Amino acid sequence: MKRNFRNSLLGACLALCSLGVSAQGLQGVVVENFHVTNQADADYYNGLGNGSGTMTPGLTTYRVYIDMAPGYKLNTVFGSAGNVMDVTSTAVFWNDDGFGTQFPPQTSRHDDGSAFDSWITIGRASRSGGAAGCTSNLETLGVPRAADPDATTTHCTTLWSGFGVADKDGSVNGASADPTLVGISAATLAPFSDVDGGSVFTTTGSWALLPPLDGPEAAGENRVLIVQFTTAGTFSFHINISLQSPAQQVEFYTHSTSESGSTVSPYLTYPLVLPPDCEGTPGGPAQPGTACNDNNPNTGNDTWSANCVCAGQVIDCEGTPGGAALPGTACNDNNPNTGNDTWSANCVCAGQASTAEGTPGGAALPGTACNDNNPNTGNDTWSANCVCR
Repeated sequence: MKRNFRNSLLGACLALCSLGVSAQGLQGVVVENFHVTNQADADYYNGLGNGSGTMTPGLTTYRVYIDMAPGYKLNTVFGSAGNVMDVTSTAVFWNDDGFGTQFPPQTSRHDDGSAFDSWITIGRASRSGGAAGCTSNLETLGVPRAADPDATTTHCTTLWSGFGVADKDGSVNGASADPTLVGISAATLAPFSDVDGGSVFTTTGSWALLPPLDGPEAAGENRVLIVQFTTAGTFSFHINISLQSPAQQVEFYTHSTSESGSTVSPYLTYPLVLPPDCEGTPGGPAQPGTACNDNNPNTGNDTWSANCVCAGQVIDCEGTPGGAALPGTACNDNNPNTGNDTWSANCVCAGQASTAEGTPGGAALPGTACNDNNPNTGNDTWSANCVCR
């Protein structure tokens, strides 16, 4: 059994600020393949005899990071009755029960095997305590190895051959604290505690950090490490988190169902299960607002609606989708002898013939009666040239 964790919990750590009006801080979840043990790693560890477990080649150490928008900080990783948190593997979690802990161990123990121990955290990757072959004696924060700005040797690269000397070890100097546990018992934490602790971690409890933490990368990324675990199996997880925005609001994200204003995010389920697009393809491009084809030749600018209905705008009589030149509306047939020009149902622009009196559609047409105001004439009619005589 690893060292006992604190059972004096601060329930108030979950009551922070106000609920964010609109959630926007979660950008994704990064799952990093941190290290795969080889035969040399296994031979070295098993030769130490520090732990009761056995290291084998092919164990993969994974790290999971919460990727946030700039200015956001990670506050809590939690489970609830409606969104239970779990991390599950098809094989047991590997733990160094000699020097490992439920939280990141001391750097001085990395040469004893704790570098690949399984633990939970918010940001912290190791505590202080240098040792021969492990040159750092500072506390470190975890970053994806590709984002590590230098090739430090906190993971004892001269001892663990999988970490070549030139490789980046995913650690940068930085201070943090072990998170406070709420509602997580020793039995629940066994997969991160015991060499035979099992392959399923599930809880409605939480771990939280006050003050909350942002990512340590210098390149402008904002990713915070939440768990490291080693297993020979295939793993999956469902997690929930809360973030603090730059405006000191708290945003809640859940993996399956919304509760108390939380935002459901597909990123919190692994393997990632993206919702189907409007054509039924998971994570496909046919999203509401994108172009489609409603197969109607009389419409254009077709797009998927919020309800995944493909519909376009009616093409008007001038060929403009959504235009104003619709049947019955005014137009100009460029005929000076007509007026009141309108588009017909067949999109023909036509007007009414102007009468001899200049009234479009009027009754004073050639051949009809008129009055030439000459008392000496009678049977006055409009001529073809609209002369009344």
